[in-house]
Amino acid sequence: MNSGFITLLNRISSLEELSPDELAALLKYLIIKEAKVGGPYIIYGNDRDYAINQKIYMLFAEKGKFLKGSYNFISDRYPGITSLDLIETKNQVQDTETVEAWNSILKSLPEIYKNSSFTKLFYKIKANDLSGEISNLSKSFYKSLRKINKAIEEDTLSALGKANQYAWLAYSLYDNILDDNTDVEILPIANNLMRYSVTEYLSGGLSFPFINTYFDIVDRANIKEVNYRNQFSIDSQNGIIHIKKTPSAKQLRPLLHERSIIHIIGPLYIANNQCEEVVDSVYQALSHYCLAKQLNDDIHDWIEDFSSGRPTYVISKLLSTSSMKVGSYKIDKVIGSLKDSYWKVGLVELCDEVISAVDISISLLEDSILEKNSMFVKHYIQPLKDSAIAAKNSHKFNVKFLENYK
Repeated sequence: MNSGFITLLNRISSLEELSPDELAALLKYLIIKEAKVGGPYIIYGNDRDYAINQKIYMLFAEKGKFLKGSYNFISDRYPGITSLDLIETKNQVQDTETVEAWNSILKSLPEIYKNSSFTKLFYKIKANDLSGEISNLSKSFYKSLRKINKAIEEDTLSALGKANQYAWLAYSLYDNILDDNTDVEILPIANNLMRYSVTEYLSGGLSFPFINTYFDIVDRANIKEVNYRNQFSIDSQNGIIHIKKTPSAKQLRPLLHERSIIHIIGPLYIANNQCEEVVDSVYQALSHYCLAKQLNDDIHDWIEDFSSGRPTYVISKLLSTSSMKVGSYKIDKVIGSLKDSYWKVGLVELCDEVISAVDISISLLEDSILEKNSMFVKHYIQPLKDSAIAAKNSHKFNVKFLENYK
């Protein structure tokens, strides 16, 4: 059995490469060989076990499972090694344009900002903007137009990009304030970033009424969300959630796009600049893009959101499916019940909603203003559908795996 196990380990670089039968067999074998839960895994009883545990650690770390026993086993032999050293990362590299765009934003900020908790958030957002979706969204949209009726200056596109970066940073800070996860010192920073954003939009030629229309949508959505959050309260000391009222999915669904609509001001301005007749279609298309993007995030973050007392569309759907009523509950027990709903019904249905929103978005954009198979669609919209399809396939795989594991 050892030789077959080693052959399998050498063959794969990800657990995704295994069939359900192979994954079930691997897990059963590891349970037999583990010194304790989480490793280490003692196969030969000699130095070869260090390399084997490193490979096992890397495979499971990619799935978000960090085997502490295996890590401690390896670090005892190689003092100073970090968990990151054990993971074979497949990092994407930001293009030069995206890096320079974020470096420019950082240079523009007062020095005092760089000595606050804002710095950590800034670098996190910068690192996550791998495809330039924040910094280059407007430029990508412009370059994807089927026909350019009116040329837009590079300086204008740059201003639209900077405005979106400032706004994204500002609303990320506001989100942290709503979540009670950060210091109050960031509130004036967030307000100042919003002023920077408006200034950039104005320098790009946008009128204040045009900008204000979309800022108002976001602000009204944030007010609604605060009111919905008040319907949940968390007793973190005792691990209890008090559900005073359950917001309906119908109430929460519009927030999926309304809270991030500011992200698409640049493309909307470009569409209006090119052909006013298509603006309504483009707005609907990009609203579905925002919806799909936020829903995709909420599908993966629902446990964290629920544990923090943040009602989302995903959580409302799961609560409805599980028939949970108003009352006080142990958080871990409720999550167990909701996981059952998520596993049996919720995940697939929610992924289908993402796929549907993406299809509508692409269809409207290509029917109105963008060329077919454009860079904008390939880089920013289609990946959301790909992610939802992958989640559905993974769900199907896991169901089959559990059937084989019994």
